[in-house]
Amino acid sequence: MLRKAISTARNFKYPLFNCERRFSYFDMFRSKRKFTSGILTEQLALKLDSELGYVKQVLDETLPKKGYEKALHSFIIHEDPSLNYISALKETAKERIRVTVPVYSSRKSYVQTKPITHSAENENGNETSDELVFFQHSIPAYVQLTNNHGTILCALILCKGMLHFDSISFQSPQNSQAFSSDLRLILQKSQKYTGRKTKHVPASIKSSLLEFLDEQGITVKFMKALISRSWRKENVSYKHWIHNIIGFILPSESSTTKKSDSQ
Repeated sequence: MLRKAISTARNFKYPLFNCERRFSYFDMFRSKRKFTSGILTEQLALKLDSELGYVKQVLDETLPKKGYEKALHSFIIHEDPSLNYISALKETAKERIRVTVPVYSSRKSYVQTKPITHSAENENGNETSDELVFFQHSIPAYVQLTNNHGTILCALILCKGMLHFDSISFQSPQNSQAFSSDLRLILQKSQKYTGRKTKHVPASIKSSLLEFLDEQGITVKFMKALISRSWRKENVSYKHWIHNIIGFILPSESSTTKKSDSQ
């Protein structure tokens, strides 16, 4: 380009360096950088908007099942937006029961397992996300039952419509820890003998323990309802996260996006 400019200047007998505005590579690169930055910002905004649309669609189509929600009525549900878990609490004169479900996304694992389909028909005719079904069968719930004689701690997993123990432990009263926000840490970091590994516990004992939990209200429907709330909370938090990113890269668009989402 510089060689062509010099040749043109010579042909018209105007010295290149006597021009009113000198040619500058800096100006060329600066305008190119602005142009490229604008394209990248637009591409990012389009991808974020597409993801936002998908999350909104899944949330709108996936409504809590009334039959499952009834299983939560005997518990007090805590869904603090600032905490990365959901818990269900029930207290009687004899014992305290707390069930905690962590909040995290299973999207990556789900995508690696099968392509995402936006919705599927469930047995009650309500719309439900395939991703939610996958989530219900991949995330553990941590159960803590405490009375004057000690604490039973266990992790439960849903598999083929049935509850299974991922871990079981028992702590005597003097070793029992206070109600913790993260029951996983209690199960993982206990340095005292709390029981055999679950796979070594006889099936008959595990079956009877599940029947015992069922009497306390910890059923398959209860688990599905609580895990569904965890899934929904994660998606709502993710939706707000996308809003924040869009507002960061396109400040002038953030107010418009928030208004359209609230409608």
